[in-house]
Amino acid sequence: MADLVAIIGGGPSGLAAAATLAPRGCTARVIERDDAIGARWRRHYERLHLHTTRRLSSLPGFEIPAAFGTWVARDDFAHYLELYAEHHRIRVELGTR
Repeated sequence: MADLVAIIGGGPSGLAAAATLAPRGCTARVIERDDAIGARWRRHYERLHLHTTRRLSSLPGFEIPAAFGTWVARDDFAHYLELYAEHHRIRVELGTR
């Protein structure tokens, strides 16, 4: 029987934890209080770009798409988080406290 791990927060850290636990036989239950993956990123100022390059900012097991440019913009990073969850088949319970 696989271990069940509760992860609070569907941001970069929570998604990366869920993705790296799966190959170790753990099932992650990711709980996010907002209504979308990456919701907190979408609330940062509009012109925000990551301070590290795309290649250094990817989460484990899935690179940020090259189409997002060298310096990834706020909305692109939020979209990347959605793609990351989809790629790793991470189920995130949205709107849950």
